Amino acid sequence: MVFNDVDGIYTYTYEAEKKDNCLVCSQVRQALEIQDPHRMKLKQLIELLTESAAYQMKSPGLTTVIDGKNKTLYMSLIKSIEERTRDNLNKTLVELGLKDGQEILVADVTSPNTLIFSLKYLVKDVEML
Repeated sequence: MVFNDVDGIYTYTYEAEKKDNCLVCSQVRQALEIQDPHRMKLKQLIELLTESAAYQMKSPGLTTVIDGKNKTLYMSLIKSIEERTRDNLNKTLVELGLKDGQEILVADVTSPNTLIFSLKYLVKDVEML
């Protein structure tokens, strides 16, 4: 906005643009590509979410639904939950029961909404334990 005491006030308008696949505002499930779920541990998945320029999370809390039941994979902000889920950090995705196409719900202080990721295993011969 520009104020000119002689002639009046002038404003500039622009059309706001929205990215169709925005992590926060689109609520579109984002594919999270995993090379080898037999080797990737939960702590590596969390590192991916925190260190990747695409996500830039600070301390994500991860939950999922397995066999119709909610399962907290890891949550660092609440001490009692962190203590109970700490062992999951050293388990692989397969050991945690996460399958190809499984949805992971991620809450983080950097986003006002819970983000939904869909695991996409790049290895096709994944057998569940």
